[in-house]
Amino acid sequence: MEYPIIVFMDDENTCRVLVPDFKNLTFMCSGLEEAFEKAKQEIENKIRNLNAQGKNIPPASTREQYVTRYLDAILVNQVTVDVMT
Repeated sequence: MEYPIIVFMDDENTCRVLVPDFKNLTFMCSGLEEAFEKAKQEIENKIRNLNAQGKNIPPASTREQYVTRYLDAILVNQVTVDVMT
């Protein structure tokens, strides 16, 4: 499944990443490569936790839903995760 992520540059060395489909999950990282890696890990952790609690996994929205909403973002993209995690 592909979940959208929104990446903001907080300063020269730090990015803030938003994952809107998971109740606006946010985390900090350094650089775009780490943003994708950490987003995948964070989303998979959320899915594992939801599965363990017997809760539904949120459906993935589309990247296009956020492109014009977050004009101050440096990147709006998607991360592919295994929902069977």
